[in-house]
Amino acid sequence: MLQNINDIISYLPVAPGYVEESEYKLIITYAPAEVIMCLGIWAATQVIYGVYLCKNCPNAAEELDLHVKAAKKELLKRGINVE
Repeated sequence: MLQNINDIISYLPVAPGYVEESEYKLIITYAPAEVIMCLGIWAATQVIYGVYLCKNCPNAAEELDLHVKAAKKELLKRGINVE
């Protein structure tokens, strides 16, 4: 079973003189942080893109106003003042 980073490195294909063990240690050590940063950047990009493409919906706004007015009338019938 892999107990530490040296055991992991021993399974990686290392060409003599091409990549040193210390470079693999750096990659393995910082890979989780880099993955989290990439996911955060992706998520922020998706949110910004979604907000950018969001269009105004005047019909939906009018419909919502009608629902609010109807709810206020219903509450007034029940004796609750929301003004």
